[in-house]
Amino acid sequence: GFTGRLRATGRLIADQYAMARRVGFDEVQIAPDIAARQPAQQWLARADWKDWDHRARLAG
Repeated sequence: GFTGRLRATGRLIADQYAMARRVGFDEVQIAPDIAARQPAQQWLARADWKDWDHRARLAG
């Protein structure tokens, strides 16, 4: 019945974003130093978590 937003915090990197979304997080809060190293396009490339399938990439 929870209807709020679920935010992941901590030392997340762009590669973990899709998996965080897949397991139910609505958003992530990233540290400023990580944001400086990983520009927005790296995060946006992983934003469509339904299309990101690491198992298919390994098998392909």
